[in-house]
Amino acid sequence: GEIANIALMSGRRCLYEVLDVERDATPKDIKKAYRKMALRWHPDKNQDNLEESEEKFKEIQQAYDILSDPQERSWYNGHREAFLRGQSAGQNQEGSEETGFDAFEELDVRQYMTSGAFKGFGSGHGSFFDVFAQLFERIAEIERREANIEIKETKTVAIPTFGGPQTDIIETKRFYDFWGGLKTRRSFSFCDKWRLSEAPSRKIRRLMEQENKKMRSKGRREYLDAIRELVSFVRKKDPRWAKYREDKMKARQKRELEKKLEKEAEAKKRKEARARGKIEEQQRMNEVLEERRKRYGDVDPVEDDDTQTEIKIFECFLCKKSFKSQNQWKNHEKSKKHKQKVSKAKKQAAKKNAAASSTDDSLMEQLDDLFR
Repeated sequence: GEIANIALMSGRRCLYEVLDVERDATPKDIKKAYRKMALRWHPDKNQDNLEESEEKFKEIQQAYDILSDPQERSWYNGHREAFLRGQSAGQNQEGSEETGFDAFEELDVRQYMTSGAFKGFGSGHGSFFDVFAQLFERIAEIERREANIEIKETKTVAIPTFGGPQTDIIETKRFYDFWGGLKTRRSFSFCDKWRLSEAPSRKIRRLMEQENKKMRSKGRREYLDAIRELVSFVRKKDPRWAKYREDKMKARQKRELEKKLEKEAEAKKRKEARARGKIEEQQRMNEVLEERRKRYGDVDPVEDDDTQTEIKIFECFLCKKSFKSQNQWKNHEKSKKHKQKVSKAKKQAAKKNAAASSTDDSLMEQLDDLFR
C-alpha cells in the first residue's frame, strides 16, 4: 500500500520486515530472528558477496538495536511512516527543519531518543555528537531568549555546550549536571488558556488567572520531564560518559584494594606487636626466675617445665590462688576476702572437731600457723 510505496521511494525497509517478524512479535521472537538473520548475512560468511552482506548486516543490526529497546521500539511504532520516508529527527514532511520551540509543541525531542536518530559516534554530519549538539543548542537558544526576556537583560545566558568526541570529562559532566538539573526561567505564558483582557469582571479574571497558573505549571512539568528523559537517553549512549563511569569504577576498586591492603598491614603490625609483647613478657619472667635463683637457689636452671611448677610455692588452697613472690602472698593474706575465708574455715573446723578438744586445739594451732 502507501507505506510500501513510501519505503520503496526512500530506499528504507520496515524494521519488522528486516528481521522478518510480525509487528506484535515478542522480545524473544525479535532476538531469535536477529540471531538467524545476523548469522545468514554476516560478512565473514559471505566473502563472495561482501558489499551486499555488509549493507544487509548493518541494516539488521540497526533494526535489532531499535526493536530490542522498549523505548525505541515505542518511538518507531509511532513514527514508522516518517522513518520509512527517510526523514531525520527534527524534520517535517517537506524535509525542512522545524522552527517551533514552545515546550516542544513542534520540536518533539522524544523522536531523538532512538539509535535511528544518529549514525555512529564520529564528528561528521548526522553523527551522535552532531545531532545532539544541534538539538541542545536549539533548546539552549529558547532558554537564553526567554531568560533574557524574564530578567530584562540583553547579555547571553551561559549554558554549557554538548561538545564533541574529544571534549574532556569536566566539561561533559558540567553539561549533564546543567541539563539534568535544569532550572528553567521560561514563563510558559504560551500555555495560558484564557486572555485576561477578555474577563468580564474581577472575579472571572481571578478564576482565569488560577486556571492559567495551573496550565503553566503543567507545561513547565512536562517540559522538564522531557528534558530529563532526553538527557538520560543521551548520557546512556555517550561514549565519553561510559569511559568516565569505567574510570570511576576502576578508581573506586583501586581505593578499596588500597584500603584492604592497609587493613591487612595494620592487622599484621598488631599481630607482630602481640608476639613481641609475649617475648618481652617471657624475658621479664626469665629475669624474675634468674633473680630467684640467685637469691634463694631453689630453682634448677636446666628444668624449664618443672621449674615453673616449683616456683608456685605460695598457694592459698582456700582462695585457690597461687603467687610468684612472697610479697604477693603477704598482700593476699591482708585482703578482706582471704580473712573472711580463713574465719569461715576455722569455724567449720571447730564444729567438726567439737567432740575432741585436744584435736581441735591442735588443728586450730595448725590453721593459725598456716594463715598467720
